[in-house]
Amino acid sequence: MVNPEDVYAQLVSASPAQMSGAGDAFAAAADKLAESERSAESAKNRARGWTGAGADAFTRRVDDTIAAATLAADNLTAARRALETVGGAYETARRAADRVIDVWRSTATAESDRSALARSVTAELEQIVAAYNQQLRAQAGVLARLSPAFAKTASSSRSWRASRPQGTPTVPPPGSDPAEVARWWRSLSDEQRDQLLLTEFDRLGRLKGLPAEVLDTANRRRIDVDRLRYAAEADDLRRRALERARELGVALDENSMREANDPLLSDLLDAKLAAERRADNAEAAHRNVDLAVDHAVENGLPTDDIHVLAYSPDGPGRKEGTLAVAFGNPDTASDVAVTVPGTGTTIGSDFTGQAANLRGEMGADGTATIAWLGYDAPDWDHSVASDVGAKEGGDRLAADVNGYRAAAEAAGTPRQHLTVIGHSYGSATVGYAGMSGMDADDIAFVGSPGVGASHADQLGGATVWAGGNEHDPVIQGTNGTYFTENGSSGPYDPDFGARQFDTDAEANVVDAHTTYYDQGSDSLRNLAHIATGDDAAVTERAYLEEPIAPGLDVPIPGADTAYRIGYEGAQVVGNLVTGDLEGAAGDAVDGAATVVGGAVDTLKEGGKFVANGLGKLF
Repeated sequence: MVNPEDVYAQLVSASPAQMSGAGDAFAAAADKLAESERSAESAKNRARGWTGAGADAFTRRVDDTIAAATLAADNLTAARRALETVGGAYETARRAADRVIDVWRSTATAESDRSALARSVTAELEQIVAAYNQQLRAQAGVLARLSPAFAKTASSSRSWRASRPQGTPTVPPPGSDPAEVARWWRSLSDEQRDQLLLTEFDRLGRLKGLPAEVLDTANRRRIDVDRLRYAAEADDLRRRALERARELGVALDENSMREANDPLLSDLLDAKLAAERRADNAEAAHRNVDLAVDHAVENGLPTDDIHVLAYSPDGPGRKEGTLAVAFGNPDTASDVAVTVPGTGTTIGSDFTGQAANLRGEMGADGTATIAWLGYDAPDWDHSVASDVGAKEGGDRLAADVNGYRAAAEAAGTPRQHLTVIGHSYGSATVGYAGMSGMDADDIAFVGSPGVGASHADQLGGATVWAGGNEHDPVIQGTNGTYFTENGSSGPYDPDFGARQFDTDAEANVVDAHTTYYDQGSDSLRNLAHIATGDDAAVTERAYLEEPIAPGLDVPIPGADTAYRIGYEGAQVVGNLVTGDLEGAAGDAVDGAATVVGGAVDTLKEGGKFVANGLGKLF
């Protein structure tokens, strides 16, 4: 039996919002051309007293430019009208198709009669599609007959040659090997590259291995287009949902529309939510790029040296968007550092300041930092207890870092010193990236609950560093081993093999987890030394400033935790004796957090203790 739903699905897959957005862009461009005509006329008037061959050539060029601008504006207006005509035709076709498909969906008949109804409904839908396609072809003919307006005045320029229709190189698919992408880009002519940036920027922005300048151009355009496109799409879907609700006689609030249990209305509402989410994420990306400029100014960095390396309005997991912003050019820098933020970070969070502060401390000469949010960071809820996001994010981070390497090699830059820094849950992401082939020279963890690995040797041969504030509640509450695969040592344990560095012992419990990138802090200074390869300048942490109290290495469940709680209690007493009430309060909170972290470890240790005992019995 033929299925009318198949034909209907073809028709509803069109996006009038995109047509509307393109029409608005054409109208805006026509307005800009009108401004340029007025500017050209003004320049011509100011040059009226100028005589000679140069004056004549200038006048001819201005006249040609004005004529071309006028024709271009007319072309844009014609194109906008064509799109409006197509949009109107689509709306007519869509309303007719909705009425026809409603007959199919609401009519209950015998199987034999239903087969006949399916053929009848399908035929009607095909007629609607044919009429719409005829209008599409007619308006496409209008567009095809438009003449390039600036061919006469600009045909000798590089940008004009790039915009002319010609054989377009095939863009590698997303996920392609970064080194292969870099080689492909090098093989193209300047004209081919320019044309691809004009016509295929959406696909270019998704690749790894392209030059930072190319990715920046492509991704800024993607953000701007997505802001307009998804906002227009959400508005269109909202209007169509309301129309459908009125047809059904349903109240126009979203809860009532959901409770109507109408498949078409539900699909419209789901699509609207997706478009709104993407529009919000694109808008957030735009704001973060603006904030990156502010952070550059705060650190005395050049504002024209910011590169948007990656962007997605979707992203993994809950699809809260992804973004990577570089301060400096990572293709040419000798020292590159990647900062990976932690729990609660979304594309709407102001997370680029970490990388800006770090580059400000490193010094702008020969350096670049990258604020990387390419994974689904958990919220402060049950999701933070899972390492799924960190594992998936680790694969993405490893691919991106290796892509930065490939782009730098393609640029002819000698092998860079590359550091990757993970904060909080981001440290688990960095740890899993290190176990997934990430090519980093140094890896640093700050405020870490655990990094997946149980020893530094598992992290790809990088030099591994760990910094933690004495009163950081996240470290205290997890003992730094929360995500450790086999439940053994974490990055703050001497057995892990990381080089411990000094952070900010004076940070109180409230701020201790969030100060690692603060300007002027001990931790930022040491991170900058690590990121520039100045290992000798990195200062070590004092014994009494350990983020995790020392324990006992004995095979008795809970003994280690009990010793640590006693250690914190002794520090409380010591601080009270010396009158350091703030220090005593901080150590008291440390003790409470140690109880939380120890509870988990005790359960792990107890399980292993019982298992070993049973093994000996049998």
